[in-house]
Amino acid sequence: MKNLLLTIACLLSFVSLLHAQNTTDTLGLKKKGGSYAILKDGKPITLAEATGILASNEQAAKIFQSAKSNNTFSTILGSIGGFMVGWPLGTAIGGGKPNWAMAGIGAGLILVALPINGAYNKKAKEAVELYNQGKRSTSFWQKSDINLTLKGNGVGLKIVF
Repeated sequence: MKNLLLTIACLLSFVSLLHAQNTTDTLGLKKKGGSYAILKDGKPITLAEATGILASNEQAAKIFQSAKSNNTFSTILGSIGGFMVGWPLGTAIGGGKPNWAMAGIGAGLILVALPINGAYNKKAKEAVELYNQGKRSTSFWQKSDINLTLKGNGVGLKIVF
């Protein structure tokens, strides 16, 4: 009987060392081109899906909304700039007379879009990290404590929730 109790006490003490986190609750980031792709369960998700997930954390949702605005504006500027650079290059390759002023303005728009995209990256990363911190802090094991005590003639187990 004593050996059984000692074995159970040892097993319980090892259980207290185990910490688990459900990975499906957290989001990840992966560098994709010049921006971050947001991952859930290792798979990329859309910005709309990320918005829905982050809605459970008010502060992360607010930061991510600002990040999405930066991403939209950066994408629009970069696309217009890319068109304005590509059209004269296509004209030059085709043998026509290109409008290099338009290409210069397009290059300027692309240069303006880069720091705005950098702001998106920074805010998206901040929002995801804030969301993940909130998920980790609600873990059962961070709120509980298991103590095993050995005294002269017995074993004591104390579990605090």
